[in-house]
Amino acid sequence: MGYSLPKEQRIQLLRKSGALVEKGNTDPEVIQWVVVDLNTQVRLVTTGHNVSALTAAHRLIKRVTNGAHKAAIVIVADDSSKLPPIRAAVQRKRLRVLSEEDQLLQTRRGKIIVRNRAFTPGTEPYTDTDLEELTAGGIHARANWTRLLANSRGKSIAYELMAKAIRHSAQGVIRDPAFKLLLWHTGSVPYTFPRNWDPALVHMITDNAYGEADERVTEAIKAIETFAAPGPAHIVVRTIDTDMLIQVLVAPVLPPETVGGSLLVQFKNELVDAVAWKSFLDAGSVNRLASSALMLVLASGCDYNVGLTPYGYRNAAIVQAAENTATFCFIDREQDTCTVDLVQLARAVRSIKRTSPLKDAGAFGDELENATYTVAYFSGIKRKRGGPERSRATVLRTRASQTGDSEFETFMDLAREQPSTALTLAF
Repeated sequence: MGYSLPKEQRIQLLRKSGALVEKGNTDPEVIQWVVVDLNTQVRLVTTGHNVSALTAAHRLIKRVTNGAHKAAIVIVADDSSKLPPIRAAVQRKRLRVLSEEDQLLQTRRGKIIVRNRAFTPGTEPYTDTDLEELTAGGIHARANWTRLLANSRGKSIAYELMAKAIRHSAQGVIRDPAFKLLLWHTGSVPYTFPRNWDPALVHMITDNAYGEADERVTEAIKAIETFAAPGPAHIVVRTIDTDMLIQVLVAPVLPPETVGGSLLVQFKNELVDAVAWKSFLDAGSVNRLASSALMLVLASGCDYNVGLTPYGYRNAAIVQAAENTATFCFIDREQDTCTVDLVQLARAVRSIKRTSPLKDAGAFGDELENATYTVAYFSGIKRKRGGPERSRATVLRTRASQTGDSEFETFMDLAREQPSTALTLAF
């Protein structure tokens, strides 16, 4: 998943927060744990036209440790059988299915059409026969991973091969005596090397029903911090999904009682100090942090929403509002709930300058549902069932249909009302 805030604005915000770590300012020998989102790393270690899964696994382990030879490695991957329903909409959007007219146009441009999608020659999905041969060849079979990852069946085979290859690499390569690795892909029991991992820690890492690697990453961080307590934990996360910036704000990680620990997030090109990032927005309240996180999600959006720019707002203004926002998002860990006060949220949005007052993309109920769901999902509530269900903005749609106003206008009018349980989204 990714945070869609433009890179220039994201870097500017990180610099302002003091969270952007310059190259050379970290000591890899301090790192005790490396947590890896496998789905974000595979393309980085499979460059070239003829790469075997085993070669990719060797590259992966070398890349993620990056000098931290004594660090324990926790690798988590998507389990497609457990992905939330909303994820299917994202995957369909990414497929870029073409109409017949567009397919003819792309064919004239030299593209290859496979199942209503256009590919540059040499990047099209492997045929079923090709995939059967690759499967038979196993972790030693050489492949063009761009082609292997170009459709759902190829991806499934790719990650199965990677999982096997990582296990083979862990067992077959002589590394530092302190080398430890845990791999959780499918099923409920992860692979561990060597077999002397503390079963309590293994249970804490896997004691959830998430299918997305993103959420498994934050669950692993929380488990490691809990396991290390009362001592500090020094952790590096390897991902390219920039919405990890939102996740660390609302997930139950970096507890205030833990002193002296560190959490660094290594994106593709930036290294971020998550402690500094969280401190920048932390006003001493979990709920204020959650409210800031929701406001940031409304700037450009994440995978599940598009943000407020289609409704006449500039990202810079929304981000600025996130730095000192009111409280409208409430996380109750004991009750395992997340609640958004729509009146207070509407007041916060109304306080932001709307550059284009006539701009209204429509269907704001969908945007509201998806943005609030993102924060609730990232918060870790309902973890034992893989996250919450979406809360429906029925009251917004009902009022809009009665008045004839747009759903966004109806939402903004909520700012004039008094907060009530009827005007909330509860997860």
